[in-house]
Amino acid sequence: MKGFLFIFGSMKICYLIAFALLVVSCEKTKFPSEYSKQLIGTWELEWRAVDAPGPLLTPEDLGETKKYQFKDNARYIKTINGKRVVRGDYHIISEVQGELIAIFMQYEEFEQINLIFNDEDGAMDIYFRKENKNSDHERYQRID
Repeated sequence: MKGFLFIFGSMKICYLIAFALLVVSCEKTKFPSEYSKQLIGTWELEWRAVDAPGPLLTPEDLGETKKYQFKDNARYIKTINGKRVVRGDYHIISEVQGELIAIFMQYEEFEQINLIFNDEDGAMDIYFRKENKNSDHERYQRID
């Protein structure tokens, strides 16, 4: 009988630990600063560069409109031509205050995604760079 109570007590502890891990894993993305909160919103593709010396391809050239919507609950949605194609999680990897934010996006093949303040036009831009392809990147502008 004592063995049964010991096993039952051990199971309760395992369930409590599993529950605690579940609660912690469901926590919202932590935004280190007001600067990183600027990621939240909808971003639309402005241009894509495939080769470094090559031309910048616009959505008209590509024949598609692409948007990303970042939410404050650590979720993002990707749409192409108005249709949702990906929904996933993201989190902030690092931040250099007032310069850039690097984030990780589930289901995306980008090596680096940076939110950068553009001094030229005063707008925020996102640059997505493909893995192992320094010249293949996309620029997005906030639309809301």
